[in-house]
Amino acid sequence: MCKDTIHSQSKAERRKQIVRNSDLKRFYGIDLETYNRMFAEQKGCCAICGTHELALKTRLCVDHNHTTKKVRGLLCQSCNKMLGHALENVDTLKSAVDYLQDWS
Repeated sequence: MCKDTIHSQSKAERRKQIVRNSDLKRFYGIDLETYNRMFAEQKGCCAICGTHELALKTRLCVDHNHTTKKVRGLLCQSCNKMLGHALENVDTLKSAVDYLQDWS
């Protein structure tokens, strides 16, 4: 690979990280360093189902409380959507668990 290609790739990668950092700050109030620390603490796995990011098609989502805006952890897209579809309602999720247990 020629020197110019390597240089442009690293420049593109730096730009990508700057955009990612900006998006994290704007949407969740955290920076890329915080995301990476959370990722390491969770060992790269979804906080609910435990699936590792390498087994997923997308990176782990930042889960946050939509009322308080407080960041809770990193979730796979499926678990993040599950919480969203249940409107983050604990009683609904408990009821779903009961339902599944009744039919297992």
